[in-house]
Amino acid sequence: MENSRPFFSIIVPVYNSEEYLSDTIKSVSAQAFKSFELLLINDGSTDGSEKIAEDFIKTDKRIKLFNKENGGVSSARNEGINNATGEYLIFIDSDDKLGKDALSEIFNQATCKIDLMVANAYCEGVGSEKIRNVLFRKEICYQNISLEETKERCQNLSSMCIGIYRREFLIKQGLLVDENLTSAEDTDFFFSSLLAAQSVKIIECELFEYRHNEDSVSNNLSYKQIRDVMCVCRKYLRLLVEDKIKGINQDKAITFFTEKYLQFSVKIGNCQVKEEKKELLDALSKDLELLKKATVHKKLLRLYQRSLSILGPRISVFVFCTGLDMKKRIRND
Repeated sequence: MENSRPFFSIIVPVYNSEEYLSDTIKSVSAQAFKSFELLLINDGSTDGSEKIAEDFIKTDKRIKLFNKENGGVSSARNEGINNATGEYLIFIDSDDKLGKDALSEIFNQATCKIDLMVANAYCEGVGSEKIRNVLFRKEICYQNISLEETKERCQNLSSMCIGIYRREFLIKQGLLVDENLTSAEDTDFFFSSLLAAQSVKIIECELFEYRHNEDSVSNNLSYKQIRDVMCVCRKYLRLLVEDKIKGINQDKAITFFTEKYLQFSVKIGNCQVKEEKKELLDALSKDLELLKKATVHKKLLRLYQRSLSILGPRISVFVFCTGLDMKKRIRND
């Protein structure tokens, strides 16, 4: 039994994470369910992260350290996928924590070989306050719903960390994280996995505690990050327009990727380098025809297109998103 394959592989990309890494590791090692391996992928850290990992390895043989040259979070996650031996893979960031008893909760609901399980909740830590975010009601986790309906419920999730992935499924489908992306790579990976999965189950589990960081990359977007979000949205909108994506709600997916595209394009105005700003605005102009074909909100898009040259991307996107919000409110009422 000692040499048997672990049920879970928890993959943690590590880069200069000495402040929070110990808490992350402890949240995994303290799990009541013991059949796991913890893969720490040191992505060329220059602080004390490697030393912290080495100290934990001495006391727990389930913890493994892989050192590599800095290549970004996507390459670190792929290193974890390629070295994992567990039946299911879980991804958490090095400043987050695995939910208390999360592994037991997952194992108790993994009744058969499911390609992709999706947790119904996660916790967000903001300072000393903790906020529980429920993505799906508890009742949904125990309903007998079809694969198509389950995929539709999950298709607008944008974090790969909310999923629990069967390793053999990822290998068979050749699914890895796109290393060319610096942002939206987790949306791309989760959506690709969801589309390819032949079995998907929503489970009752508070999978992780996300540490809200005001200085995080999501709050300070760079040129590359804006470019990559636009790239991922463009990729799926083209497939949706050509009707090449099956088994999901097309209109819902189109709305999701259109809104995400526009919400990130508003950040173009923050770019400090003139050439980079021009490149993104040119890409936005070229994509307007695709957005026009894709969106189910054609009147709003025409308004957006007209206001773009007059008001600029920031105000134009605000007008578009406000219009979407008003339409949703009217529909809900």
